[in-house]
Amino acid sequence: MSSDTNHGVVEESQEPSPPEYEPGTEPTPPEYDPGTEPLPGYFREISGLESIILARRNSTAPLSRDDITWDLETWRQYIQIYPPSTKPWDERDAKENAFVASSLFMGINLGKGDVIAFLIENGIVTPNTKLAEETPLLRAVAKTNVRIVKQLLDLGAEKDALGSVSTYYDSFQGTVHVFRTPLQHAASLGHLVLVKLLMETYHCDDSIVAPDGQTALRLAAENRHHEVVDYLPTRRSGGFRRWKHAHRKSLRRATKAVVRILDFLKFFCWSVPKFILWDIPKNTIVKPIMKGCAWCWKNRKDFGPWCKHQLLNLPGRVARFGKRVGKSLAKIPGDCWDFGTKTLPRWIKKFSIWLWKLVSERLPRAFGILARWISSIITSSAKAVWNVILKIVSLLSTVVEAVISFLRRVTLTDVWNGFVEVLKAIFMTFPKIILSWIKTGGKTSYKVLKALFGTAGKILWYFVFALGWVIIFIPRQLWKIIKSFGESFMKGSHELRVWLNPKVR
Repeated sequence: MSSDTNHGVVEESQEPSPPEYEPGTEPTPPEYDPGTEPLPGYFREISGLESIILARRNSTAPLSRDDITWDLETWRQYIQIYPPSTKPWDERDAKENAFVASSLFMGINLGKGDVIAFLIENGIVTPNTKLAEETPLLRAVAKTNVRIVKQLLDLGAEKDALGSVSTYYDSFQGTVHVFRTPLQHAASLGHLVLVKLLMETYHCDDSIVAPDGQTALRLAAENRHHEVVDYLPTRRSGGFRRWKHAHRKSLRRATKAVVRILDFLKFFCWSVPKFILWDIPKNTIVKPIMKGCAWCWKNRKDFGPWCKHQLLNLPGRVARFGKRVGKSLAKIPGDCWDFGTKTLPRWIKKFSIWLWKLVSERLPRAFGILARWISSIITSSAKAVWNVILKIVSLLSTVVEAVISFLRRVTLTDVWNGFVEVLKAIFMTFPKIILSWIKTGGKTSYKVLKALFGTAGKILWYFVFALGWVIIFIPRQLWKIIKSFGESFMKGSHELRVWLNPKVR
Protein backbone atom coordinates (compact mmCIF):
# COMPACT_ATOMS: atom_id res chain seq x y z
CA MET A 1 0.00 0.00 0.00
CA SER A 2 1.44 3.38 -1.04
CA SER A 3 1.62 6.33 1.31
CA ASP A 4 0.04 9.72 0.73
CA THR A 5 2.08 12.55 2.17
CA ASN A 6 -0.80 15.00 1.93
CA HIS A 7 -2.98 12.93 4.24
CA GLY A 8 -0.32 11.34 6.40
CA VAL A 9 -1.43 7.75 5.64
CA VAL A 10 1.32 5.20 6.32
CA GLU A 11 1.84 1.61 5.27
CA GLU A 12 0.20 -1.02 7.46
CA SER A 13 3.47 -2.95 7.85
CA GLN A 14 5.28 0.03 9.35
CA GLU A 15 4.58 1.65 12.72
CA PRO A 16 4.82 5.47 12.55
CA SER A 17 7.24 7.02 15.01
CA PRO A 18 5.67 9.41 17.56
CA PRO A 19 5.93 13.05 16.49
CA GLU A 20 8.16 15.29 18.58
CA TYR A 21 6.60 18.45 20.05
CA GLU A 22 6.79 20.51 23.17
CA PRO A 23 4.90 19.18 26.23
CA GLY A 24 1.42 20.71 26.47
CA THR A 25 1.26 21.62 22.75
CA GLU A 26 0.08 19.52 19.82
CA PRO A 27 0.40 20.19 16.10
CA THR A 28 -2.77 20.79 14.10
CA PRO A 29 -3.54 17.78 11.88
CA PRO A 30 -4.04 18.29 8.13
CA GLU A 31 -7.59 18.48 6.85
CA TYR A 32 -9.18 15.33 5.48
CA ASP A 33 -12.63 13.99 4.78
CA PRO A 34 -13.66 11.65 7.64
CA GLY A 35 -16.68 10.45 5.70
CA THR A 36 -14.63 8.87 2.89
CA GLU A 37 -11.24 8.16 4.45
CA PRO A 38 -10.27 6.16 7.57
CA LEU A 39 -8.97 7.85 10.70
CA PRO A 40 -5.30 8.65 9.88
CA GLY A 41 -2.39 7.37 11.93
CA TYR A 42 -1.13 10.80 12.98
CA PHE A 43 -4.43 11.52 14.79
CA ARG A 44 -3.96 8.36 16.85
CA GLU A 45 -0.53 9.58 17.85
CA ILE A 46 -1.60 13.15 18.61
CA SER A 47 -4.79 12.73 20.64
CA GLY A 48 -5.23 9.00 21.09
CA LEU A 49 -8.95 9.46 20.38
CA GLU A 50 -9.65 6.04 18.90
CA SER A 51 -7.83 4.10 21.65
CA ILE A 52 -9.45 6.27 24.31
CA ILE A 53 -12.92 5.65 22.92
CA LEU A 54 -12.34 1.90 22.74
CA ALA A 55 -11.01 1.83 26.30
CA ARG A 56 -13.64 4.11 27.77
CA ARG A 57 -16.56 2.37 26.09
CA ASN A 58 -15.59 -0.76 28.06
CA SER A 59 -15.02 0.99 31.38
CA THR A 60 -17.11 2.99 33.84
CA ALA A 61 -14.11 4.87 35.31
CA PRO A 62 -14.52 8.68 35.33
CA LEU A 63 -12.60 10.78 32.84
CA SER A 64 -9.66 13.01 33.71
CA ARG A 65 -8.15 16.06 32.04
CA ASP A 66 -5.64 13.91 30.13
CA ASP A 67 -8.15 11.46 28.65
CA ILE A 68 -9.30 13.53 25.65
CA THR A 69 -8.17 16.58 23.74
CA TRP A 70 -10.98 18.81 24.98
CA ASP A 71 -12.05 20.56 21.82
CA LEU A 72 -15.05 20.44 19.56
CA GLU A 73 -13.23 18.62 16.74
CA THR A 74 -12.61 15.64 19.03
CA TRP A 75 -16.31 15.11 19.61
CA ARG A 76 -17.14 15.57 15.95
CA GLN A 77 -14.78 12.70 15.21
CA TYR A 78 -16.40 10.69 18.01
CA ILE A 79 -19.87 11.19 16.49
CA GLN A 80 -18.62 9.99 13.09
CA ILE A 81 -17.03 6.86 14.56
CA TYR A 82 -19.88 6.06 16.99
CA PRO A 83 -23.16 7.75 15.97
CA PRO A 84 -25.48 8.55 18.91
CA SER A 85 -28.06 5.89 19.75
CA THR A 86 -31.66 6.48 18.79
CA LYS A 87 -32.85 4.73 21.96
CA PRO A 88 -33.94 6.73 25.03
CA TRP A 89 -31.22 7.50 27.57
CA ASP A 90 -32.47 4.95 30.11
CA GLU A 91 -32.33 2.13 27.52
CA ARG A 92 -28.78 2.74 26.30
CA ASP A 93 -25.67 0.79 27.24
CA ALA A 94 -24.63 1.59 30.81
CA LYS A 95 -20.90 1.81 30.02
CA GLU A 96 -21.52 4.16 27.12
CA ASN A 97 -23.74 6.33 29.34
CA ALA A 98 -21.07 6.45 32.04
CA PHE A 99 -18.48 7.53 29.47
CA VAL A 100 -20.48 10.36 27.94
CA ALA A 101 -21.92 11.49 31.30
CA SER A 102 -18.44 11.82 32.81
CA SER A 103 -17.42 13.64 29.62
CA LEU A 104 -20.23 16.16 30.11
CA PHE A 105 -19.25 16.81 33.71
CA MET A 106 -15.58 17.15 32.78
CA GLY A 107 -16.62 19.70 30.17
CA ILE A 108 -18.47 21.63 32.90
CA ASN A 109 -15.41 21.49 35.15
CA LEU A 110 -13.21 22.90 32.40
CA GLY A 111 -15.78 25.44 31.20
CA LYS A 112 -15.93 24.01 27.64
CA GLY A 113 -19.24 25.51 26.53
CA ASP A 114 -18.88 24.43 22.92
CA VAL A 115 -18.34 20.79 23.91
CA ILE A 116 -21.30 20.90 26.33
CA ALA A 117 -23.58 22.33 23.64
CA PHE A 118 -22.37 19.76 21.08
CA LEU A 119 -23.01 16.82 23.43
CA ILE A 120 -26.53 17.98 24.30
CA GLU A 121 -27.64 19.20 20.88
CA ASN A 122 -26.54 15.95 19.19
CA GLY A 123 -28.45 13.81 21.68
CA ILE A 124 -25.34 12.21 23.18
CA VAL A 125 -26.46 13.37 26.63
CA THR A 126 -29.37 15.37 28.02
CA PRO A 127 -29.08 18.58 30.04
CA ASN A 128 -30.41 16.62 33.03
CA THR A 129 -28.07 13.61 32.78
CA LYS A 130 -27.01 12.69 36.32
CA LEU A 131 -23.65 11.41 37.49
CA ALA A 132 -23.77 9.83 40.97
CA GLU A 133 -27.12 11.59 41.58
CA GLU A 134 -25.59 14.99 40.71
CA THR A 135 -27.14 17.09 37.93
CA PRO A 136 -25.05 19.08 35.42
CA LEU A 137 -26.64 22.31 36.64
CA LEU A 138 -25.57 21.60 40.22
CA ARG A 139 -22.00 20.94 39.04
CA ALA A 140 -21.99 24.27 37.18
CA VAL A 141 -23.30 26.05 40.30
CA ALA A 142 -20.61 24.36 42.40
CA LYS A 143 -17.99 25.70 39.97
CA THR A 144 -19.70 29.16 40.24
CA ASN A 145 -19.53 29.44 36.44
CA VAL A 146 -22.37 31.82 35.54
CA ARG A 147 -21.89 31.35 31.80
CA ILE A 148 -22.21 27.57 31.96
CA VAL A 149 -25.22 27.84 34.29
CA LYS A 150 -27.01 30.08 31.77
CA GLN A 151 -26.05 27.77 28.91
CA LEU A 152 -27.43 24.66 30.63
CA LEU A 153 -30.66 26.41 31.55
CA ASP A 154 -31.08 27.66 27.99
CA LEU A 155 -30.47 24.12 26.73
CA GLY A 156 -33.37 22.80 28.83
CA ALA A 157 -31.91 21.88 32.23
CA GLU A 158 -34.56 21.57 34.95
CA LYS A 159 -34.17 24.71 37.04
CA ASP A 160 -35.63 23.29 40.29
CA ALA A 161 -34.46 19.65 40.06
CA LEU A 162 -33.06 18.15 43.24
CA GLY A 163 -29.62 16.57 42.97
CA SER A 164 -26.79 15.41 45.19
CA VAL A 165 -24.21 18.00 46.24
CA SER A 166 -22.36 15.81 48.77
CA THR A 167 -22.56 12.53 50.66
CA TYR A 168 -21.97 11.41 54.23
CA TYR A 169 -21.96 8.07 56.01
CA ASP A 170 -24.66 7.21 58.53
CA SER A 171 -24.28 4.09 60.67
CA PHE A 172 -28.01 3.36 60.30
CA GLN A 173 -28.66 4.34 56.66
CA GLY A 174 -25.21 3.86 55.10
CA THR A 175 -24.14 6.36 52.44
CA VAL A 176 -26.60 9.25 52.33
CA HIS A 177 -26.82 11.90 49.60
CA VAL A 178 -27.44 15.54 50.48
CA PHE A 179 -29.98 16.80 47.94
CA ARG A 180 -30.28 20.45 46.93
CA THR A 181 -31.81 22.51 44.15
CA PRO A 182 -29.49 24.77 42.12
CA LEU A 183 -30.89 27.84 43.93
CA GLN A 184 -30.34 26.24 47.34
CA HIS A 185 -26.77 25.31 46.44
CA ALA A 186 -26.02 28.80 45.16
CA ALA A 187 -27.48 30.29 48.36
CA SER A 188 -25.39 27.98 50.55
CA LEU A 189 -22.28 29.09 48.62
CA GLY A 190 -23.25 32.74 49.07
CA HIS A 191 -22.98 33.55 45.34
CA LEU A 192 -25.34 36.52 45.03
CA VAL A 193 -24.94 36.81 41.24
CA LEU A 194 -26.07 33.23 40.70
CA VAL A 195 -28.92 33.62 43.19
CA LYS A 196 -30.19 36.73 41.39
CA LEU A 197 -29.80 35.05 37.99
CA LEU A 198 -31.80 32.01 39.09
CA MET A 199 -34.47 34.08 40.83
CA GLU A 200 -34.95 36.98 38.44
CA THR A 201 -34.12 35.56 35.02
CA TYR A 202 -35.20 31.92 35.35
CA HIS A 203 -37.75 32.33 38.19
CA CYS A 204 -36.54 29.42 40.32
CA ASP A 205 -38.73 28.44 43.26
CA ASP A 206 -37.11 29.46 46.58
CA SER A 207 -39.91 27.82 48.62
CA ILE A 208 -38.80 24.25 47.78
CA VAL A 209 -37.88 22.28 50.91
CA ALA A 210 -35.03 19.75 50.63
CA PRO A 211 -35.47 16.25 52.13
CA ASP A 212 -33.51 17.38 55.22
CA GLY A 213 -35.78 20.44 55.64
CA GLN A 214 -33.37 23.05 54.31
CA THR A 215 -34.50 25.98 52.20
CA ALA A 216 -32.45 28.47 50.23
CA LEU A 217 -32.98 31.13 52.91
CA ARG A 218 -31.93 28.89 55.82
CA LEU A 219 -28.85 27.61 53.98
CA ALA A 220 -27.72 31.19 53.35
CA ALA A 221 -28.43 32.18 56.96
CA GLU A 222 -26.64 29.18 58.50
CA ASN A 223 -23.58 29.88 56.35
CA ARG A 224 -23.73 33.60 57.28
CA HIS A 225 -24.13 34.95 53.76
CA HIS A 226 -25.86 38.16 54.83
CA GLU A 227 -26.30 39.67 51.36
CA VAL A 228 -28.08 36.58 50.09
CA VAL A 229 -30.24 36.45 53.24
CA ASP A 230 -31.28 40.07 52.74
CA TYR A 231 -32.10 39.41 49.07
CA LEU A 232 -34.19 36.25 49.45
CA PRO A 233 -37.86 36.55 50.46
CA THR A 234 -39.07 35.41 53.88
CA ARG A 235 -39.98 31.72 54.12
CA ARG A 236 -41.08 29.79 57.21
CA SER A 237 -41.33 26.27 55.76
CA GLY A 238 -39.28 23.17 56.61
CA GLY A 239 -38.93 23.69 60.37
CA PHE A 240 -40.19 20.27 61.42
CA ARG A 241 -38.10 18.49 58.76
CA ARG A 242 -34.96 20.36 59.88
CA TRP A 243 -35.64 19.49 63.52
CA LYS A 244 -36.29 15.85 62.64
CA HIS A 245 -33.15 15.61 60.47
CA ALA A 246 -30.89 17.41 62.96
CA HIS A 247 -31.90 15.05 65.75
CA ARG A 248 -32.41 11.82 63.89
CA LYS A 249 -29.49 10.27 65.81
CA SER A 250 -30.82 11.54 69.14
CA LEU A 251 -34.25 10.13 68.35
CA ARG A 252 -32.70 6.79 67.38
CA ARG A 253 -30.73 6.76 70.65
CA ALA A 254 -33.88 7.50 72.63
CA THR A 255 -35.81 4.78 70.79
CA LYS A 256 -32.99 2.30 71.35
CA ALA A 257 -32.89 3.23 75.05
CA VAL A 258 -36.65 2.60 75.39
CA VAL A 259 -36.28 -0.79 73.68
CA ARG A 260 -33.39 -1.70 76.00
CA ILE A 261 -35.43 -0.75 79.07
CA LEU A 262 -38.32 -2.94 77.89
CA ASP A 263 -35.94 -5.84 77.18
CA PHE A 264 -34.33 -5.37 80.62
CA LEU A 265 -37.70 -5.40 82.39
CA LYS A 266 -38.84 -8.39 80.35
CA PHE A 267 -35.69 -10.33 81.27
CA PHE A 268 -35.70 -9.61 85.02
CA CYS A 269 -39.46 -9.40 85.57
CA TRP A 270 -40.56 -12.25 83.30
CA SER A 271 -37.77 -14.47 82.00
CA VAL A 272 -35.83 -14.85 85.30
CA PRO A 273 -38.91 -15.49 87.54
CA LYS A 274 -40.32 -17.88 84.95
CA PHE A 275 -37.00 -19.75 84.85
CA ILE A 276 -36.79 -20.00 88.66
CA LEU A 277 -40.43 -20.62 89.52
CA TRP A 278 -41.51 -22.65 86.51
CA ASP A 279 -38.70 -24.09 84.36
CA ILE A 280 -36.46 -25.32 87.22
CA PRO A 281 -39.25 -27.03 89.24
CA LYS A 282 -40.75 -28.43 86.08
CA ASN A 283 -37.51 -30.00 84.83
CA THR A 284 -35.93 -30.97 88.17
CA ILE A 285 -38.94 -32.02 90.27
CA VAL A 286 -42.18 -32.48 88.38
CA LYS A 287 -40.86 -34.33 85.32
CA PRO A 288 -38.52 -36.68 87.31
CA ILE A 289 -41.39 -37.53 89.73
CA MET A 290 -43.73 -38.23 86.85
CA LYS A 291 -41.14 -40.38 85.11
CA GLY A 292 -40.41 -42.21 88.40
CA CYS A 293 -44.09 -42.87 89.05
CA ALA A 294 -44.52 -44.13 85.49
CA TRP A 295 -41.50 -46.43 85.90
CA CYS A 296 -42.75 -47.76 89.24
CA TRP A 297 -46.19 -48.50 87.83
CA LYS A 298 -44.65 -50.23 84.85
CA ASN A 299 -42.39 -52.38 87.11
CA ARG A 300 -44.91 -52.88 89.98
CA LYS A 301 -44.57 -56.68 89.79
CA ASP A 302 -40.86 -56.49 90.72
CA PHE A 303 -41.43 -54.22 93.77
CA GLY A 304 -41.94 -57.05 96.33
CA PRO A 305 -38.76 -59.01 95.44
CA TRP A 306 -36.74 -55.77 95.47
CA CYS A 307 -37.90 -54.92 99.03
CA LYS A 308 -37.04 -58.44 100.21
CA HIS A 309 -33.55 -58.14 98.75
CA GLN A 310 -32.93 -54.78 100.46
CA LEU A 311 -34.05 -56.12 103.88
CA LEU A 312 -31.72 -59.10 103.63
CA ASN A 313 -28.70 -56.84 102.85
CA LEU A 314 -29.47 -54.23 105.52
CA PRO A 315 -27.55 -55.81 108.50
CA GLY A 316 -24.34 -56.10 106.47
CA ARG A 317 -24.54 -52.47 105.36
CA VAL A 318 -25.07 -51.26 108.96
CA ALA A 319 -22.03 -53.22 110.15
CA ARG A 320 -19.77 -51.76 107.43
CA PHE A 321 -20.96 -48.22 108.22
CA GLY A 322 -20.17 -48.65 111.94
CA LYS A 323 -16.67 -49.93 111.15
CA ARG A 324 -15.91 -46.83 108.99
CA VAL A 325 -17.15 -44.48 111.74
CA GLY A 326 -14.86 -46.14 114.30
CA LYS A 327 -11.79 -45.77 112.09
CA SER A 328 -12.56 -42.08 111.54
CA LEU A 329 -12.90 -41.43 115.29
CA ALA A 330 -9.56 -43.14 115.95
CA LYS A 331 -7.79 -40.67 113.58
CA ILE A 332 -9.12 -37.51 115.27
CA PRO A 333 -6.39 -37.14 118.01
CA GLY A 334 -3.55 -37.44 115.48
CA ASP A 335 -5.16 -34.96 113.09
CA CYS A 336 -5.69 -32.44 115.90
CA TRP A 337 -2.00 -32.72 116.92
CA ASP A 338 -0.83 -32.15 113.31
CA PHE A 339 -3.13 -29.16 112.91
CA GLY A 340 -1.94 -27.54 116.17
CA THR A 341 1.79 -28.12 115.60
CA LYS A 342 2.13 -27.71 111.81
CA THR A 343 -0.87 -26.28 109.94
CA LEU A 344 -1.90 -23.52 112.36
CA PRO A 345 1.62 -22.05 112.79
CA ARG A 346 2.04 -22.01 108.97
CA TRP A 347 -1.26 -20.15 108.56
CA ILE A 348 -0.29 -17.64 111.24
CA LYS A 349 3.04 -17.00 109.54
CA LYS A 350 1.41 -16.43 106.11
CA PHE A 351 -1.23 -14.14 107.61
CA SER A 352 1.43 -12.10 109.41
CA ILE A 353 3.44 -11.63 106.20
CA TRP A 354 0.30 -10.65 104.28
CA LEU A 355 -0.75 -8.20 107.02
CA TRP A 356 2.73 -6.59 107.04
CA LYS A 357 2.66 -6.13 103.24
CA LEU A 358 -0.86 -4.75 103.47
CA VAL A 359 0.15 -2.10 106.04
CA SER A 360 3.57 -1.21 104.65
CA GLU A 361 3.01 -1.44 100.86
CA ARG A 362 -0.55 -1.91 99.68
CA LEU A 363 -2.37 0.59 101.87
CA PRO A 364 -0.02 3.51 101.02
CA ARG A 365 -0.36 2.67 97.32
CA ALA A 366 -4.18 2.56 97.59
CA PHE A 367 -4.27 5.85 99.53
CA GLY A 368 -2.11 7.46 96.83
CA ILE A 369 -4.56 6.37 94.12
CA LEU A 370 -7.50 7.73 96.12
CA ALA A 371 -5.70 11.02 96.78
CA ARG A 372 -5.06 11.58 93.08
CA TRP A 373 -8.70 10.83 92.25
CA ILE A 374 -9.99 13.24 94.92
CA SER A 375 -7.56 15.90 93.69
CA SER A 376 -8.86 15.55 90.12
CA ILE A 377 -12.45 15.86 91.39
CA ILE A 378 -11.66 19.06 93.28
CA THR A 379 -9.84 20.55 90.28
CA SER A 380 -12.59 19.76 87.75
CA SER A 381 -15.31 20.98 90.14
CA ALA A 382 -13.51 24.28 90.70
CA LYS A 383 -13.11 24.79 86.94
CA ALA A 384 -16.80 24.00 86.33
CA VAL A 385 -18.00 26.39 89.05
CA TRP A 386 -15.71 29.13 87.78
CA ASN A 387 -16.99 28.57 84.23
CA VAL A 388 -20.61 28.96 85.42
CA ILE A 389 -19.71 32.15 87.29
CA LEU A 390 -18.07 33.59 84.17
CA LYS A 391 -21.11 32.70 82.06
CA ILE A 392 -23.48 34.36 84.52
CA VAL A 393 -21.30 37.50 84.71
CA SER A 394 -21.16 37.61 80.91
CA LEU A 395 -24.97 37.28 80.70
CA LEU A 396 -25.48 40.07 83.24
CA SER A 397 -23.06 42.36 81.40
CA THR A 398 -24.87 41.60 78.12
CA VAL A 399 -28.23 42.43 79.68
CA VAL A 400 -26.90 45.68 81.19
CA GLU A 401 -25.33 46.73 77.89
CA ALA A 402 -28.57 45.91 76.04
CA VAL A 403 -30.55 48.07 78.46
CA ILE A 404 -28.08 50.97 78.35
CA SER A 405 -27.81 50.96 74.54
CA PHE A 406 -31.57 50.36 74.06
CA LEU A 407 -30.78 47.18 72.05
CA ARG A 408 -28.65 49.08 69.53
CA ARG A 409 -25.24 47.51 70.19
CA VAL A 410 -26.58 44.30 71.77
CA THR A 411 -29.69 42.56 70.43
CA LEU A 412 -32.15 40.21 72.09
CA THR A 413 -30.48 37.39 70.17
CA ASP A 414 -27.22 38.08 72.01
CA VAL A 415 -29.07 38.03 75.35
CA TRP A 416 -30.75 34.75 74.41
CA ASN A 417 -27.44 33.21 73.38
CA GLY A 418 -25.91 34.22 76.72
CA PHE A 419 -28.84 32.67 78.58
CA VAL A 420 -28.46 29.46 76.57
CA GLU A 421 -24.73 29.34 77.43
CA VAL A 422 -25.57 29.60 81.16
CA LEU A 423 -28.09 26.77 80.84
CA LYS A 424 -25.54 24.64 78.98
CA ALA A 425 -22.93 25.27 81.68
CA ILE A 426 -25.36 24.26 84.43
CA PHE A 427 -27.37 21.43 82.87
CA MET A 428 -24.83 19.96 80.43
CA THR A 429 -21.35 20.67 81.79
CA PHE A 430 -22.09 19.62 85.39
CA PRO A 431 -23.75 16.30 84.43
CA LYS A 432 -20.78 15.55 82.17
CA ILE A 433 -18.39 16.26 85.06
CA ILE A 434 -20.39 14.01 87.39
CA LEU A 435 -20.36 11.23 84.80
CA SER A 436 -16.60 11.65 84.45
CA TRP A 437 -16.30 11.34 88.25
CA ILE A 438 -18.27 8.10 88.16
CA LYS A 439 -16.19 6.78 85.27
CA THR A 440 -12.85 7.64 86.89
CA GLY A 441 -14.22 6.44 90.25
CA GLY A 442 -14.84 2.99 88.78
CA LYS A 443 -11.30 2.80 87.42
CA THR A 444 -9.91 4.09 90.73
CA SER A 445 -11.83 1.50 92.77
CA TYR A 446 -10.48 -1.24 90.49
CA LYS A 447 -6.90 -0.05 91.04
CA VAL A 448 -7.46 0.26 94.82
CA LEU A 449 -8.89 -3.26 95.20
CA LYS A 450 -6.18 -4.66 92.97
CA ALA A 451 -3.50 -2.92 95.07
CA LEU A 452 -5.03 -4.19 98.33
CA PHE A 453 -6.10 -7.76 97.55
CA GLY A 454 -4.58 -8.66 94.16
CA THR A 455 -6.57 -11.22 92.13
CA ALA A 456 -9.24 -11.53 94.83
CA GLY A 457 -9.72 -7.75 94.66
CA LYS A 458 -10.20 -7.88 90.88
CA ILE A 459 -12.78 -10.67 91.21
CA LEU A 460 -14.59 -8.68 93.91
CA TRP A 461 -14.54 -5.55 91.70
CA TYR A 462 -16.01 -7.39 88.71
CA PHE A 463 -18.76 -8.84 90.91
CA VAL A 464 -19.67 -5.41 92.30
CA PHE A 465 -19.42 -3.90 88.81
CA ALA A 466 -21.90 -6.46 87.42
CA LEU A 467 -24.27 -5.78 90.33
CA GLY A 468 -23.94 -2.02 89.84
CA TRP A 469 -24.47 -2.36 86.09
CA VAL A 470 -27.78 -4.09 86.75
CA ILE A 471 -28.81 -1.45 89.30
CA ILE A 472 -27.98 1.61 87.17
CA PHE A 473 -28.98 0.17 83.79
CA ILE A 474 -32.45 1.71 83.74
CA PRO A 475 -31.29 5.11 85.13
CA ARG A 476 -28.55 5.21 82.48
CA GLN A 477 -31.04 4.54 79.69
CA LEU A 478 -33.42 7.11 81.14
CA TRP A 479 -30.57 9.62 81.13
CA LYS A 480 -30.01 8.94 77.43
CA ILE A 481 -33.69 9.60 76.78
CA ILE A 482 -33.63 12.82 78.83
CA LYS A 483 -30.45 13.96 77.09
CA SER A 484 -31.98 13.29 73.67
CA PHE A 485 -35.10 15.24 74.58
CA GLY A 486 -32.93 18.07 75.93
CA GLU A 487 -31.03 18.30 72.65
CA SER A 488 -34.29 18.18 70.74
CA PHE A 489 -35.71 20.94 72.94
CA MET A 490 -32.70 23.18 72.25
CA LYS A 491 -33.07 22.63 68.51
CA GLY A 492 -36.82 23.16 68.80
CA SER A 493 -36.24 26.51 70.52
CA HIS A 494 -33.93 27.47 67.64
CA GLU A 495 -36.61 26.55 65.09
CA LEU A 496 -39.10 28.64 67.09
CA ARG A 497 -36.77 31.61 66.75
CA VAL A 498 -36.48 30.88 63.02
CA TRP A 499 -40.27 30.79 62.70
CA LEU A 500 -40.56 34.14 64.46
CA ASN A 501 -37.75 35.62 62.36
CA PRO A 502 -36.97 33.47 59.28
CA LYS A 503 -33.88 35.55 58.49
CA VAL A 504 -32.23 35.13 61.86
CA ARG A 505 -28.52 34.27 61.52
